[in-house]
Amino acid sequence: RIARRAKNYFKELSQTHSVNVTRFYHSQSATHEDPEEECTHRYSLNFIEQGNFKIHIGKKSWLIDERNVFVAHPALVFRCRHFEEIPKDVCFSIGFKENFVDDIQNTEGFDIKQKAPVVFRTNRLSYLQLQLSRLIKNSGDRMALEILAGELFAAIGDKKKNHRAYKTKQMNW
Repeated sequence: RIARRAKNYFKELSQTHSVNVTRFYHSQSATHEDPEEECTHRYSLNFIEQGNFKIHIGKKSWLIDERNVFVAHPALVFRCRHFEEIPKDVCFSIGFKENFVDDIQNTEGFDIKQKAPVVFRTNRLSYLQLQLSRLIKNSGDRMALEILAGELFAAIGDKKKNHRAYKTKQMNW
C-alpha cells in the first residue's frame, strides 16, 4: 500500500498593495508529514481558527491553538509538529510588506523581531481579527483592510494583558 502525501493549501481571501490575507489548511484526503524545517519569507500574523500544533524554534517550543497568534518575520526558521496523521488546523494569516511593517514599527516604537514568536491572543487582537474577517467576507474596501491589518500588527506590540479572554460568543456579540 502506498500512502499519498498530503498537500497544504492557501486560499487567498484579499490583497492590497501592502497586505495579503490567506487561509491555510491541510488536505483531508491524505496523511501529512511535517517538514524537518520551514523558513518564513515575510512578516505575518497567523491566527489559528481550529486545531492545534506545536512550533519549535531553536530549543524552545510552544503549543499553538485558538488562544495564540504565531508572529513570523523574514528568515524565521521553525518546525511544526502535528499530533494527527491528517491535521485539522486552519490558520487565518495576514502577510505584510516590509515597508508597511517598518512604518508601523516606527510609529509604535517596537521591533516585531523582539517579540516572542507566539503571543497570547488578547481581546483586542481577537476583536480586530474578527472585524477584518467580516470586512473581507462583505468585500469591504481596501483602505479599511489596510487600516485594520495595521491595527492588528500594532496590537502585537501592546504590553497590556487581558484580565480574562472573552469567549467566541461574547466576541461575536
